[in-house]
Amino acid sequence: MTVTYWNDAHKKRAMKSFAAFLVEQPRVYSSTAGKFICRECGGSGRVIADYERPDPVEGYKMADRVTCPSCGGTKYTTEKDYRDFFKAEQAEYRKREKEDKRINALRKQALKKLTREERDALGVH
Repeated sequence: MTVTYWNDAHKKRAMKSFAAFLVEQPRVYSSTAGKFICRECGGSGRVIADYERPDPVEGYKMADRVTCPSCGGTKYTTEKDYRDFFKAEQAEYRKREKEDKRINALRKQALKKLTREERDALGVH
């Protein structure tokens, strides 16, 4: 249930360093406890049970909560967890960037085969 609030500009900037990545995340570190806040439960120690479905009117307001499997209810996690998440996000970003480059190259190659009139008719240049 990891939620990131990034647009592409934030993501590109945050992929440069772990410190920039942490700045872009919503709540990461508790200065009072001196620990990293669990990403799964957001520092509450509890998550919505898997068997719950949202009520049409109330949503998950009355849903059963269970102990967070990630932090075990302690509300905190380790820096290693955030570093692993950072590495996974970097890998996903690079994979998406590589796929975008491949698709753009195919588009350029396909456009080269079209005449000027055909490109004008399609509205691409």
